Amino acid sequence: MYCLLSSYSIRKSAKETGVSIQTSFDWRHKLLTSFSSVSVEEFEGIVESDDLFFAYSEKGNRNLDRKPKQHGEKANKAGISDEKVAVVAT
Repeated sequence: MYCLLSSYSIRKSAKETGVSIQTSFDWRHKLLTSFSSVSVEEFEGIVESDDLFFAYSEKGNRNLDRKPKQHGEKANKAGISDEKVAVVAT
């Protein structure tokens, strides 16, 4: 959202956020589409967001920074760690 409002290019947005160029492109167009469908007069109330933590996956990556996990193996560290990635849910 910050990159879009700052008028960053898709490539710069992808580099800034650490996602692929295609993902940056898709997210930009999803945001622009959602902005066009919501008018300011209709938007009111309380907005809440929460973060969810999922196990970080390097599926398909040939150059792992860690020992590969076996199918069904759980993360070594409990709670918030570098083995999990945060996802914001609204």
